[in-house]
Amino acid sequence: MIIKTLGVIFIVINSLFAQKSISPFFIEHHSVLKDTSQIEYISYKIPYNRLVFIKENGKYKAGASISFEIFKDKKFIEREFQSLDVYTSDYEETNSGNKFYEGLI
Repeated sequence: MIIKTLGVIFIVINSLFAQKSISPFFIEHHSVLKDTSQIEYISYKIPYNRLVFIKENGKYKAGASISFEIFKDKKFIEREFQSLDVYTSDYEETNSGNKFYEGLI
């Protein structure tokens, strides 16, 4: 009983003081029911400060590839890929956590 209590106390203390993980992007899942089927959408947004920009022809460019895999009951259903290029002419925007690239799959 004492070992179980100490284990629970350790887990609680660890979760209170553990370093919090910050996701590099935001994802939302949307389900739309239509007749007898269900359509799934995934929207995402990536802060510019999480992208790596390079200066090219007077503008700043970043690129990324995104893939999502859909499983149902541990069975693979579908895979979606998107490649994106992001451009800005303002250097300050490349470091912004308030400017986002947004997409929908």
